Amino acid sequence: VCAEGQGNVGDAVVPLQSAYLAGARQLVIPGVWHSMSRVGTFEEESGVVWYGSDSVVDTWLSAYLEEAYGRSA
Repeated sequence: VCAEGQGNVGDAVVPLQSAYLAGARQLVIPGVWHSMSRVGTFEEESGVVWYGSDSVVDTWLSAYLEEAYGRSA
């Protein structure tokens, strides 16, 4: 799955249109990527913020808790 190139918009891992599920709450966090390692490796850090970064987890975790349990973190 590659989200950059061929007219696709995404984070180089998942095309944005593939991330949308009908009927699901949509949460796009600008500047955040799916991978913590450089594309094509698992050894080199990417140097970008990813969904597991400390500065990002609370953003999507709050949205998840609100959706799943009706409360925020």
